[in-house]
Parts: sequence; structure tokens; C-alpha cells
Amino acid sequence: MAEKAGTGPGRRGVVMTAVTLALMAVTAIVSVALAVSSSRAIYGYRDMRRSADSYLSAQLNAQALEQASDRLTNQVRLFTVTGDRAYLDSYFEEVDSAQREQALESLRAQLHGDEEPLYYLGESLRLSNELMQTEYRAMCLMLEASGGVDDSCPEALRAYPLSDADRALSAAEKERLARELVLNADYTAYKDAISLNVRKCSDALVQRTRTEQEASGDRLLGQLSGFRYLLAGLVALVIVIALMESFLLLRPIRRCITSVRNKTPMPVSGAEELRILERAYNDILESTERHREQLSFEATHDALTGLYNRRAYENAARSLDVGETALMIIDVDDFKGINDRYGHDVGDKVLKRVSREVLHVFRQNDYVCRIGGDEIAVLMVRVGPELQPLVNEKLLSIKKRLDHDEDGTPAITLSIGAAFGRPGMTMTDLFKLADRALYTVKENGRNGIHFRS
Repeated sequence: MAEKAGTGPGRRGVVMTAVTLALMAVTAIVSVALAVSSSRAIYGYRDMRRSADSYLSAQLNAQALEQASDRLTNQVRLFTVTGDRAYLDSYFEEVDSAQREQALESLRAQLHGDEEPLYYLGESLRLSNELMQTEYRAMCLMLEASGGVDDSCPEALRAYPLSDADRALSAAEKERLARELVLNADYTAYKDAISLNVRKCSDALVQRTRTEQEASGDRLLGQLSGFRYLLAGLVALVIVIALMESFLLLRPIRRCITSVRNKTPMPVSGAEELRILERAYNDILESTERHREQLSFEATHDALTGLYNRRAYENAARSLDVGETALMIIDVDDFKGINDRYGHDVGDKVLKRVSREVLHVFRQNDYVCRIGGDEIAVLMVRVGPELQPLVNEKLLSIKKRLDHDEDGTPAITLSIGAAFGRPGMTMTDLFKLADRALYTVKENGRNGIHFRS
């Protein structure tokens, strides 16, 4: 133990230069030993990482097969339900991309002849190809129901041998059979079999990777065991603690204090414990800001539809130039009857669907507000009566998009009253004009559009 300076004649204090030089020499020796041991550990780690990367890549390719099959299923089901040719085109774009075959070829190269996972993947691809024949039949039935398979259809469908019995069905029966083919238990059983084979492939990949990583882990453990002989040299590094305290605690804490005072995010630096606090503070700061924004949003938006609420409508009405504003009041026809016949859940879906379509048609700087139970007001800014044809076209497009069943909701009709502001007019006057226009539509049997000026 070092003696204290001044405890006896001729005694000297600790010579810090000598201690520092000795610590530097010890640090150099320990560093060289650690570098050698670390190099060996790195090679072991790289072996483990290569194994993990190989597994991950193989797993992704296995999933790609199943996902490609699922995308084909989604497209054919959507086509049989909606009859939209865009889904048919998307289906054959997926087929032409050959992603499933590419994934299988990539796996063959990665697995170097490991037959078990390749067998399961091959089974998945075989089942998927068999399932495609059912999907071709369903698509041909849909095409036959709407006019037949023509030259614009993909070659696979033109060549598909649809039976005479299928061709003899009525259009409605063909559509019904097409949907049944891709939604029945047999189809689902095929999909389940594909998923099962992909899972078996994944299990085989996991087992192979576990075996490889256990061997790599044993080698790495042997390499890491040499570190225990270096622990004694770490005592010489205690002096570094003072420097670490300065760089990893004191300086970052001063920066944190500045951030707290300025209410700004903290820079994440310093010791890990301090970083945890800095991240937690930043998370709280971010959460508080999000909460404030959420409160602001909820104060001005309707919870069900996401449209502006009555309060936001009144705020906008006070700030707009009425002479350059158009107001549309949209009312869902027989909304009470919809609630009575289908239930309030469907009624809510109707309001959401109408709101979505109205938002889709109007501009971002227009105000789309829910001002009553089933009443929506739209404030169009910077417009005049000369744009009535354009506004009418927008409203007609909304009505057209709602005139059929969709997502569990019935066909929807709207009564719409619209009015354009004039210089000198108040927002109350404009609202009365639009309201009278709406009343005119309702008096004439609803399901219409009327403009007042």
C-alpha cells in the first residue's frame, strides 16, 4: 500500500507519471492479448452469423412462396366477388413474375442439397400450381358470365377447357359457382396444406440452423474462455473511470439540463444508464406532443367518421370569405330506416362510407364536416357560381360510387342541397340557401341534387 506523503522524513508521494506509464504498459499488454482473443472470437461470431444469415434468407424465400400463393388467392377472390378485371390482370402479373419459382431456385442454391426443406417447398409449389387450375376455372366462369373469354384475356384462360356443363349455367349461376370454387372447404384445405408444408420447411431450416449454431457456439465458447486470464489486467484500468465519468456522465448531464430547460429532445449520449433516461425523456416528450396533437384533433374532428365536427365547421364559417365559398349540405336518404333494418353497426358503416367518398372527391383545403347525425356539410373555398358544373360533377360521382352494395353496407342514396355565396352575404344566409335547396330535393322524392343562388 502506498504511504502517505509527509508521514516521515524523506518520504515522497506517489509519482503519478510512473504510475501512468506502468498503467499504459499494462494496458498495452492487455490490449494485445484482447486483440488476439477478440480476433478469434470474431471468426467464431462470423461463423454463427453466416449460419443465421443463411437461415434468414432461406426462411424469407420460403415465406415468399406462401405469400405469392396468398396474393394469387386474394386477387382471384376479389375478381370473383367484384368482377373487376383489374384484379384478374394483377393475378397474371403475379404469375408472370415467377417469384415462386425464383424463390425455390434461390433456396436450392442456399441449401446445397439439403433435401428435406426443399421437398416441403416443392410440395408447396406443386399444391399451389394445382390450386391455380381451380382459380383458372373460377376466372373463366366469371368471364363467361360477363360476355365470354375473348382475345384480350390471358392465354392461360383462353386455353382453359371449361366443361359444357359449366358453359350451360346461367350468368348468375356461373358467378355463384366461381365464388364457391375459391371460397369452399376444398380450396381452403389446399391453402392449409400449402401453409403446412411451408411450416415444415421452416422447422427443418430451424433444426439445421440450430445444429450449425451449436457447433459454432461451442467453438466460440472455447475462444471466449481465454478472456478470464485477462481479468487481472483490468485492475490497472481503474484510473480510466475518472475520465469515463467526465465524458460519459458529467458532460452529457449538462447537455440534458440544457434540453430540459429548453423543452427540446435530449441528445442520446454518455453511459448506457444515462442513455436510457434520455430515451425515456424523449419518449415522454414525444408522447406528450402526440397527446396534445390528439386532443387538438379530437376537439375538431368527429370520432366516428374522422370528418371535421360542428365546432370546426363553425370556426371555418367565421373565417371564410362567403363571397368565394360554396356550401353543400348532404343528407343520407332514409338513414333511420337503414338503422332499423340493418342495425346501428351498419348505419355507422354507411356514415363512414359516405364520409370516405366525400373526402375522396373534394380538395384537401375544403372543409368536410359532420354537422348532424347523418348530415354532412362541405365548405368549398375560392369557388364561384361559374364552377357549378364542376361541383355538380363531383356530387354526381359521389352518388354513383354509393349506388351499390359494398363492405356490408346497402346501396346508398343522397339528398344534396348546394348554394354559392355572393359578396355581402353572411354564412347564415348561405346556409339557409343550401338548406332550402336540400328541402327542395326532399320534397321531390329525395335522391337528387339542387342548387340555389
